[in-house]
Amino acid sequence: MHLFHLCLSLLLLTQMHMTHAADSRQAAAEACLKHRIQQHESCFVSHGKCPKGFETLAFFSDSTGTGFTACRDRRHTRGQTQPVTATAAMKSYNRFSEILKTKGMGEAKSLPNETIKLLRRHFSGFPLETLRFTQSTALGEGCFSDCEQIYCADATDIEQWTRTQNPVISVQLLHQIAHAESCRLHGGRERFVSRWFRYLPDEIHQQLASGEPVDPEKIHFTMFMENQAKHRSESICLRLSTCLQGAH
Repeated sequence: MHLFHLCLSLLLLTQMHMTHAADSRQAAAEACLKHRIQQHESCFVSHGKCPKGFETLAFFSDSTGTGFTACRDRRHTRGQTQPVTATAAMKSYNRFSEILKTKGMGEAKSLPNETIKLLRRHFSGFPLETLRFTQSTALGEGCFSDCEQIYCADATDIEQWTRTQNPVISVQLLHQIAHAESCRLHGGRERFVSRWFRYLPDEIHQQLASGEPVDPEKIHFTMFMENQAKHRSESICLRLSTCLQGAH
């Protein structure tokens, strides 16, 4: 009987803990929703503290120590007093895209059927067949997604992802696909660009206007949708037994 009461008490405590945690999460979610409506800024709920580069909008906790934070992404406002116009943003983006294309190496490659079939249920609303991968010497490292056209500094990455025999699926590949998917979900290239490229620091727009080389890492850091792609790619990778978590 004593054991029964002990188990019952533990069950009740667990249920109370889950209820409090749900209340904290809900409060943080409501704070985010209110912020999006009023400020038109990106906001998400984090279990614990906000990750680096994000600011705390509100923190909610309970007596158990469980806490959830409403985090807002303000990285895109750094170094700039106000965003450039959508037209100017598109002009800068096209200039950067042209640099990537001009310094492209070899023919564009597509994902093999084996990979497309495996990823279809994770990207059900996105036509994976439209993706094209090209090496570009304009990038020092990593990759950059111009919607369905993805440029990478390392030809090895592209070869591993697109080969027909034993193709590699990695978190880095999924990250680039997540960006391409986001471009389509936001209404295509022009709307996608106006949503984030116009918020780049003035110095980058000036460099693009003058034809100076631009460090893609600065652009990636400023993208407030970068965190979204990161979480989506990592989540899918965990559900795939063949997915590589490392650099490739």
